[in-house]
Amino acid sequence: MIYVFWDEDRVEIFLFYILTGLAGGLIGGFLGLGGGIVFVPSLLLIFTSYNIYEGYELQSAIITSLGCVFISSLSAMITHNKNNLILWDAFNKTSLGISVGVLVGIFLLSNSATESLKNLYSFLLIMISIFMIYQKTPKDKTKSKYKYVHSFSIFVGSISTLLGIGGGTLTTPYFNFHGEDIKRSIATASACGVLIASVAIVSILIQNFISEKNNLLVLFSPSAFLCISIASTFSASIGASMTVKSKSRNLKLLFATSLVIVSLTILLN
Repeated sequence: MIYVFWDEDRVEIFLFYILTGLAGGLIGGFLGLGGGIVFVPSLLLIFTSYNIYEGYELQSAIITSLGCVFISSLSAMITHNKNNLILWDAFNKTSLGISVGVLVGIFLLSNSATESLKNLYSFLLIMISIFMIYQKTPKDKTKSKYKYVHSFSIFVGSISTLLGIGGGTLTTPYFNFHGEDIKRSIATASACGVLIASVAIVSILIQNFISEKNNLLVLFSPSAFLCISIASTFSASIGASMTVKSKSRNLKLLFATSLVIVSLTILLN
């Protein structure tokens, strides 16, 4: 079940990987989603169509996506940080809970099926999109104390790991709900995506050395990771730069629309 870099024998597969990276990096950097929101559905479609990791397509898409999310989120985070958009105080408040949640997610991913979570998460994405479309941010941008920050952070870490995403679908509306500007919320979500992916990667590597049972590392696709990461590195910084020039309201509507599209994609798959 282990695949080497050139194991896929069709050239078009690598083209699909590159296109996935370009799209995921651009959308991820623009909306603070880490790219996983594009990577997982795309990889799932590619693996299924070409019988790669047959029987484990979803798990492989998730594991590979987490590696790609680290690269694309890091690129976007660097750009956002140069523009002074990241709320590091908010990041620090959520970092511990997110890290714990990632460990929980890795444990669940290793020991249980994820099919039942797809419907739940799709429903959650639709609810968040509706909330963001109709939410009215106070004109004076009054900030409120973060509610249930620890339990929320653990939830974000675990769900994001199980679905191979950067968590921006949850962290962006959370920060925005508490009075933070949508652009700063998106930028901070990119930093959270780096944390989620890095903790997940380290956990998987440690698990690989400790035990061969339920080893997730064998489901990682090096070829997809390299192609997507290289492509997304270029497009993620472009997407992050577009955030600065966009109107907050338009950005929020685009973000909400993307959530609906992704939720329908997950359900259809």
